[in-house]
Amino acid sequence: MTELNLFEPSGMSGWSLALASHSGAHVITISARLFAVSVLQVALRPDPVLIHSGAGTQRPQPEH
Repeated sequence: MTELNLFEPSGMSGWSLALASHSGAHVITISARLFAVSVLQVALRPDPVLIHSGAGTQRPQPEH
């Protein structure tokens, strides 16, 4: 839900993209989610030391 502080700017962004005035909130939401996903992909990548050492790549051996 768009707060009152973002209602007018979202309407302006929708208008500048030749969309309906209230669809600008969706544009802001989609762009914020894409930004969040890109930050998570960069910040939560695997630890390079663990990858280099091979930790976590070995399968546990079944016990007989």
